Amino acid sequence: MNPPGGARHVRLAAFLVPPLAMTALLYRALSELQIALTHPETLIVAGLCLALALGAGAAAAFGGPLVRTIVLSATAVLLLDVTFHGPLYFDGLQPDVRRVRARDARRVRDLATIRTALEAYIASRGAPPAPAAYGEGVGPRAFWQNWWDLSAVDQSGDGRPFMGFLVSDGFLPAVPLDPVNRTDDPTDPRLGHQYVYYVTPPGYDYAGGSCRIDQGEGTYLLAITAFESPAAARPAGLRSPGCSCLWKDKPDFFGQYFDYVVCGSFPPSR
Repeated sequence: MNPPGGARHVRLAAFLVPPLAMTALLYRALSELQIALTHPETLIVAGLCLALALGAGAAAAFGGPLVRTIVLSATAVLLLDVTFHGPLYFDGLQPDVRRVRARDARRVRDLATIRTALEAYIASRGAPPAPAAYGEGVGPRAFWQNWWDLSAVDQSGDGRPFMGFLVSDGFLPAVPLDPVNRTDDPTDPRLGHQYVYYVTPPGYDYAGGSCRIDQGEGTYLLAITAFESPAAARPAGLRSPGCSCLWKDKPDFFGQYFDYVVCGSFPPSR
């Protein structure tokens, strides 16, 4: 016995809702992510999503009232959620955003690589050289003039713009540079996108000195001047460890100038 006309219309509507909703969601996702539907991988994913939606539609059309209610309610919730919270889902997946986040993640990895090599240098050779000692010392007059090595500035002109002593002494084949590696002011470590290196000698007592001043040790600082990701959208992996060792009376002083800071101590020169 055929169902009455009204029931047929209800079943037809229930069948169409999930695939139509999935079509709308796929269109928005592809538009937001700037992905062409002609890519084979995209066609496969879209086909699977539509097949799933058609299956849900069939369950809603031919299942009992409870099944129909569950399927249509879930479809409505999904559609409304993506409609109102779409940017939260899609912004981080957009190609430009993915590239920015990849560069920021690389910055953190680069700094870890540099720090590991610097610690190996300290363990082997003792106190690391100050930038001025190998021709790379820059810095503005009011911000530790000549105490900084900047990855975006080859002050010595030797073709090794950043911490070249790690290369010449065999601790790295090449020191990583910031993916952008540009600054508008070659004397200021706080500007642009670059890595910076700074070292204080043992006994230096600005703002109480370093946390190891009583042990006669010096302190180095490595920093990423700026991430490209907005602060509110950065994952936990981009959170700066900070440097409470500089200075004792002004903990993490340099955190106000750089997006990511690490530091460490070293004994006096041997």
